[in-house]
Amino acid sequence: MEIMHDPERKIFIAAKDGKKMGELTYTLQNNVVNFNHTFVDPAARGLGVARQLVDAGAAFAADAGYKAKASCSYADKVLKSSYPQLLV
Repeated sequence: MEIMHDPERKIFIAAKDGKKMGELTYTLQNNVVNFNHTFVDPAARGLGVARQLVDAGAAFAADAGYKAKASCSYADKVLKSSYPQLLV
């Protein structure tokens, strides 16, 4: 699984063998990243794709010195359990 980040489009994309498996979108305002949407292709559900996307997003936020929040319920759950130090 490869996770790619397109900062211009504010999206993380998970792909395997050239096929898009999922995505995580975000907004960025006042040094706060808001992870607002996670989608995983039905054929890839249960494989940890969403978790890998949120982990990549959290690493991006931490590396950039940003704080984070999530209006996406899945991303919110992961941030609260694994990345509380990033939360606004």
